[in-house]
Amino acid sequence: MARLGSKKMWAMVMATVFVLSTVGFAWAADQTQATDKPKVEKKAVKASKTAKKASVSKAWVKQLQEALNKNGQKVKVDGVLGKETRAAIKAYQKANNLKVTGRADKATQEKLGLKMMK
Repeated sequence: MARLGSKKMWAMVMATVFVLSTVGFAWAADQTQATDKPKVEKKAVKASKTAKKASVSKAWVKQLQEALNKNGQKVKVDGVLGKETRAAIKAYQKANNLKVTGRADKATQEKLGLKMMK
């Protein structure tokens, strides 16, 4: 076995240190890339949820509310499709043996005599 102070032994130690440090850095770099995940912004998710909602005009909602009032439901005609209007739609649907959804679907609109919204 070679002495610790010999040039050959120091060359082997330095070569081993070099190889291990190079391999170690390369391995660490690979691990960093493997754990990096793309970040998804929450704003983008919220935008997709709101994009699914159908928008209706205030004028159309007022027509719906007036039709509900003419057909026995009491709802404020303000053009806002809120909790009160949805409750009136549900009550109307239940009273007319329609599927109770709380939404002015095709069957509800036809029964109320409204023009179909686009």
